[in-house]
Amino acid sequence: MLITICSLAIDMSDQTVGYNNNNNTINTNNNNSINDFRVSGSNTKVVYQYQVPWVVSIRNWKNGDLICGGVIVDKYWLLTSAQCIADRSEASMYISSGSSDLKTIKHKNNVDKFVLPNGASRTKLPESQVNQLTNNIAMIKIKSPGFDFKDSVKVKKAKLDQDPNMRGEELYVYGWGKPTNVMGKEIYQNQLEMTKSSVFDESYCNIKSKSKNLICLVGSNAGATYFDRGGQVTGIHSTDISEVVGIISYTHYDIKKRAVKYSVVTFVQPYLSWIKSTIKTK
Repeated sequence: MLITICSLAIDMSDQTVGYNNNNNTINTNNNNSINDFRVSGSNTKVVYQYQVPWVVSIRNWKNGDLICGGVIVDKYWLLTSAQCIADRSEASMYISSGSSDLKTIKHKNNVDKFVLPNGASRTKLPESQVNQLTNNIAMIKIKSPGFDFKDSVKVKKAKLDQDPNMRGEELYVYGWGKPTNVMGKEIYQNQLEMTKSSVFDESYCNIKSKSKNLICLVGSNAGATYFDRGGQVTGIHSTDISEVVGIISYTHYDIKKRAVKYSVVTFVQPYLSWIKSTIKTK
């Protein structure tokens, strides 16, 4: 899950989040509990690079730039957004795993193939249409030897949430946020961050589809940004932060307020059977 900072600064001195890999629970260095997180630009939390070992970054082979986020679901497979791979070839990207810090490349995983569900678009669509996509989800298979699970502290597969009811729940969103333009070049912050958003009625996110595959997330000055697409959104109905609820699909950014208004997330629960059957394919 990827979070948005928008253009707000973060005080990293007291907002680093710890991770207990033995039981997948959150610890903080200022004695905050898991329910103490607030959805605001000043209260996003910096994540330790090994806190969420199932999060990967999808990179451009030419320059290493961030394309999207992704979530490991098997030794050879990861979940992301279909729009992240739209109009791209397998050879144009690699998967960086083993660290959520963009500066740290532990493993470069070559891409074998893309698999999309029926109805998903492989064509890049304008922003005005992306929030209506009901199948904006994709699986990427990497080449042998697959993800290195020998060190589960750094590389690990996520759990997929089984709960079919997300209405009214608060969720964690993870991401690297909106890049800053420096002399014509987009510069990303290196550290992954997390924030908390709430599930709202679909009408607030202008979701016209009657499909139950989309979730509308709203926060105060926080959410996902374009470059956080494909990243994970996890539930907070328990302290198990490895349960992935959704994949970030679309974000509406208010230019005047310089803040995210809402984010649309593809709910993974309806795709569980497709995900399991895809993993079984060669």
